[in-house]
Amino acid sequence: MSDKEVLTLEYYDKTLEIELASLPDNHPTVAVTYHNRGTAFEGLGKLEEAVESAEKAVERLLKTLPKEHPQVRMNQAYVDRLKQKLWVKQLFTS
Repeated sequence: MSDKEVLTLEYYDKTLEIELASLPDNHPTVAVTYHNRGTAFEGLGKLEEAVESAEKAVERLLKTLPKEHPQVRMNQAYVDRLKQKLWVKQLFTS
């Protein structure tokens, strides 16, 4: 992992820390940060961490939006895609 990639994740972690301390539990910005953090982990090939962050994004969105909402559906599709990538990775590395 390069210094730039480490720094990116540190910024997302710090952003989450600030958001979780200062925003309401159901604020959509927190979901966006979790989603972006997931994409960063995916780019690094850290699929387990990507799934975890992406699932947290969906959990946050569901606090204010119905599961049929396009934003929820898009984020859930991303989680499903990550899980599929993880499954394939595990299948071929085991």
